[in-house]
Amino acid sequence: MQKIFIYIIIFLIIGFSIPINIVSAQYDNIYKINHIINSLDNHLFSTYYYLQVETASNLGKSVMPILIKSLADERYNIRCFAADVLGNIRMRDKIAIPYLVEASTDKHPMVRQSVGIALTKYLDLNNQEVIASLKKLLQDNVWEVRTGVLNSLGVKKIKIFMPEIIKMLSDEHEWVRVSAIDALEKAKDIQVMQFLRKLFDDPQEFVKVRAYHVAAKMDKSIIEECLIELKNDDTNIRKFAIKKLGWIADKNTINNLVELISEVDIEEQGLIALSLSEICWENPGLIGEIKHLCNSSNNKIKKVAEMILYYIEQSVYD
Repeated sequence: MQKIFIYIIIFLIIGFSIPINIVSAQYDNIYKINHIINSLDNHLFSTYYYLQVETASNLGKSVMPILIKSLADERYNIRCFAADVLGNIRMRDKIAIPYLVEASTDKHPMVRQSVGIALTKYLDLNNQEVIASLKKLLQDNVWEVRTGVLNSLGVKKIKIFMPEIIKMLSDEHEWVRVSAIDALEKAKDIQVMQFLRKLFDDPQEFVKVRAYHVAAKMDKSIIEECLIELKNDDTNIRKFAIKKLGWIADKNTINNLVELISEVDIEEQGLIALSLSEICWENPGLIGEIKHLCNSSNNKIKKVAEMILYYIEQSVYD
């Protein structure tokens, strides 16, 4: 009875020009969003949480005032929720921008991360406040905020933040450096090669691996350099070249590595097996070729091929 009474009041206030079924739908959406917010309790980034974000994102613009208000809620998980929904909502409206910009300085890093990710969705509106806020968040003092925002930037918008991204290649945190490398991969700008090459000497091997992998996609001369090093008489140079070809994982280098098997000792054969397994992991279509090598009359090649298949099988189960 109370619900019907509210329908009548809303209908009288907004006039007869809007059909009652639209008023009813809007009221239902407002009721639903309040119910969702009240049900969250301490939920944050759980399966339930994300299901509610998805549900709320489909409720339409009528719930935006409640979401905007929730950006200032005393509970940080509700502030995160409001930002996540404002970023995912199907009908984004520039009315939310000043409130998201204000929330980008929230005291809680998880809120700043959610707000930053949401703001990347509003870049299409070409708002300078949004760009300025995102630039600040890319320099946030919490590394998860920096990576969260950077990973959310679309391909077309990365170039706006290129100076910040290049600076992030030297970030103190390794995962920020990896995110910066991934962003440059999206940009596909050969002019950044000089900055990527600096990470070839990164203290963290997984950063180095990612740098080689992305750089070689942009500049094939890096692969050519490795192939030349494969023929070097210096064992250490040759070993490192084998490793690098595994990191790069270019399918066209498989024959070069297979040809080397008969010429090197068992240690280097083991490295070749690892690198070829990495190449096959990136290019599953090559596994058939490796299986064929198991029938080779060359015993060294046969053993390496068997090792490769073993490594691939183990990586599936790990």
